[in-house]
Amino acid sequence: DSIGAVTMPLQPSCLVKSFSAVQANNFVTGGTVVHNVGSHYSTSTGKFTAPVAGRYFVSASLLTSASNARVEIAVQKNGATVIAGDESTGSSPYGQANLSTVVILAANEYLQVKLLLGTMHNGNPASYFSVHLLG
Repeated sequence: DSIGAVTMPLQPSCLVKSFSAVQANNFVTGGTVVHNVGSHYSTSTGKFTAPVAGRYFVSASLLTSASNARVEIAVQKNGATVIAGDESTGSSPYGQANLSTVVILAANEYLQVKLLLGTMHNGNPASYFSVHLLG
């Protein structure tokens, strides 16, 4: 802007939370969209599709609500795992697998969250998926 501050109000970005539970080995879809700048996240497929090539910061978290349970998740790029993680609850009633990384995407490549193992908590806002273009 005129004083030298960098502003990018149309920078591709999404934050989605509170997903309905899916069975293991399925992609997480739907959710409550907090923001979806550019409409690059699809609630029907759970895909964030890159509109332009660049470095994207991605974070994801899924919560399990059962004692002595485990949840294992992955962020996948075009169907291949980029990063995966898990959490075991032990005697605690909740466990949360959290992931974050930077992914290089070409235009039209996509990211999704997949529940690999375990049971996710239905509709809890602690489960989320966010993607933001860094540049």
